Amino acid sequence: MSHSLQAMTVEIVGRDEELRSLSAFLDRTTEGPAALVLEGEAGIGKSTLWLAGVEAARERGYRVLSSRPAEAEQGLAHLGLGDLFEEVLELVVPELSAPRRRALEVALLVEEAAGRSVDPRTLGVAVRNAVEVLAAGGPLVLAVDDVQWLDLSSASALAFAVRRLGNDEPVLLLLARRVGERAETSELELALEAERVERLLVGPLSLGALHRLLRSRLGHTFGRSTLLQVTSRGNPFFALELARALERVPQPPAAGEPLPVPAQLEALLARRLADLPPGTVEVLRVAAALARPTLGLVEAAAGNDLGTALRPAIEAELVRLEGDRLRFVHPLFPLAVASQLTPDERCELHGRRSRATPATTRSPTSDGPSSCSRGSARMRAETTTSPRYATTRDSSRLFAEPAGLDLRRAETKVCPACGYPSGDIPERWRMRAVV
Repeated sequence: MSHSLQAMTVEIVGRDEELRSLSAFLDRTTEGPAALVLEGEAGIGKSTLWLAGVEAARERGYRVLSSRPAEAEQGLAHLGLGDLFEEVLELVVPELSAPRRRALEVALLVEEAAGRSVDPRTLGVAVRNAVEVLAAGGPLVLAVDDVQWLDLSSASALAFAVRRLGNDEPVLLLLARRVGERAETSELELALEAERVERLLVGPLSLGALHRLLRSRLGHTFGRSTLLQVTSRGNPFFALELARALERVPQPPAAGEPLPVPAQLEALLARRLADLPPGTVEVLRVAAALARPTLGLVEAAAGNDLGTALRPAIEAELVRLEGDRLRFVHPLFPLAVASQLTPDERCELHGRRSRATPATTRSPTSDGPSSCSRGSARMRAETTTSPRYATTRDSSRLFAEPAGLDLRRAETKVCPACGYPSGDIPERWRMRAVV
C-alpha cells in the first residue's frame, strides 16, 4: 500500500480492502488505459474513497484532472470538460490543429462560438489529442466523482477520446457513481473494454467501524443498544445524521427504547436547517438554486453578508468552500433545502438566479429574468419526463434509489420562464431512512 493511502487509513475507517484496491489500481499505469469505478448507495462513502485516490495519485507524481459534477449542472454543456481541462489548456492548445483548438476553446468558453455549434467529432478528436499530449509527460488520471451527473456532451467527448487511445497510453479513469434501479451507466464507463474496467462496490460499514467513525467525528459514541439502532444500515452518512439528532435530545433513550428522533431522513435534515439563523438559510436557498454556486453569484443573488451568513452552515458541516466555489457537503443537503420552498418561492429564486448568473451559463430556454415573475400557475402547467438527460430541463432523477431510501419519482415541473426544474419536491420525492 502506498504511503499516502496508509496515511488516509487514519481518517477513513473500515475501508482497508477498498484502499488496497485503490493502491493496486494506481500501479496499473504500465498496462495502458484502465478504469476503476467506485459504486455504492447515497452516503456510503464513495466520494471519500475517490478523494483518497485523487490525493494518492497526486502524491505519486501523476497528473490528475478532476471534476465533481452536481445534478443541477447536467444541463450545462461541456461543463465537465471545463473542470478537467481549464487549468491545463495552455499546455495542450499549442499542440492542436486550428479546427481542434477552436473546438476545445469554444467548448471551454475561451472563444466565442460565432453562431456555430461545436462539431462533436472535432471536439472528441481535440480531447483525445489533449489527453495524449498530457499523458506523454507521465501517468494521467481523469477523475470524475458522481459520474452519473456528468453532462452528456462532456461524457460523449471523453468517451470518444478514451475509446481511441493507444494500448500503451498511461491513462487511468477514476470514477465514482451512485447505484440503484434508476441509475444509468455513463457513456464514459463504457469507453474501455470490460477487462480494462474494475468495479468496486462500496458496501455498508461494520458496527465497529461506525463506532470509530462516530467517536472520531463527534467526539463520543453511544451505548450498544442505541448504537445498534443508529448504525443498523451501515451507512455512515445516515448514521452521522441520526447521531447528530440524538445530540440535541435532552434525555438520551434508555436501553431498548426507540430513538426519540425522526425516522425520515427528510425530517432529520429539516431539523438541521431549522437550527440555522434565517440569514444562513436564505443563503443556502440561493446556493441550492444555482447550478455552480460561487461566492460572487451567491452574494449577488442573496444580498447578504456572506461572511456572517455562511459561518454557521460551514460549522454545521452543511457546506464547504473550495476556492471560490461553495459546495454542499452532500448532495442530499440542497434537496432538503429546496424541499422547503413553495413553487412561488422557487420561481422568485429563479428570477434572482437569472439576474445574478452570466448569460453564458443560463439555460437555453430562458427568456430573461423578468419573465420568471409570470407566476407559478404556468410553471406548474409545464412538465417534462425525458427518460435520459437529453434535455437541459430534466432534473427528476435527483438520486438513485439506495437501500434505506424510498425516492419516488413523479413528473418534473419546469419554470417556463427560465427553464429550470421547479417542481414541488416534497410531492415528487419521499426520503425515508429506515432505522
